[in-house]
Amino acid sequence: MDARGPINDMWIAACAITYDLPLATLNFKDYDDFQAHHGLRILGAE
Repeated sequence: MDARGPINDMWIAACAITYDLPLATLNFKDYDDFQAHHGLRILGAE
């Protein structure tokens, strides 16, 4: 496990960021860092 979380979460976030797609998840805390620092858009996180 990396400091940011499981490697699978990193791949999912990277794909969403690369293709400028919002990410639909119920695990908001797993992607908080990507949202705050890399512009990841998370559906339902507003």
